[in-house]
Amino acid sequence: SGNLLSLIRRIPGESNVSRPKWSQEKDFGCLIPLLFLRAFDTTKEYDRELIEQLSGESYNNFENKVKSFLRMEDSPVKKVNNYYAISNYEEAWVTLSLDTTDMYFNNLCSLVLSILDECSSCKTGYDERLRARLKHIHNLLLNYVYFHDSFPNSSDMEDFANKLLVY
Repeated sequence: SGNLLSLIRRIPGESNVSRPKWSQEKDFGCLIPLLFLRAFDTTKEYDRELIEQLSGESYNNFENKVKSFLRMEDSPVKKVNNYYAISNYEEAWVTLSLDTTDMYFNNLCSLVLSILDECSSCKTGYDERLRARLKHIHNLLLNYVYFHDSFPNSSDMEDFANKLLVY
């Protein structure tokens, strides 16, 4: 039902609810790391480390906050077995109102560059850890499309793009 309500909100003149109820929660910013990753596996240590790097807090604190959203009728989060995921990426992006000047953007940039450093210095073959990093790089870099659409003339975006070009 979460996706149905978000679709109804997109119909012009059909809904007096322009923002999801979850956006009224005080900790709704905790969803940003999940938004950036799109999904993660709770059984993978590396996924939990990425959450900590993106959120700036312990994984347990992050998970406790995210679990509270699962109980909502219009939840932005879904959990299937060991996986958490954002239910509606576009709506979450708009609702969270991200900016290139906030902590989360800086954490995202730092994380992407550190993963690229690690991958470029990898001396071993194509192993499971490297495969996981490359999957996350793909998802993390997709966020830059959204940032660029929102802030096309941002010097922060240009600076980060220049750093990426080194790889």
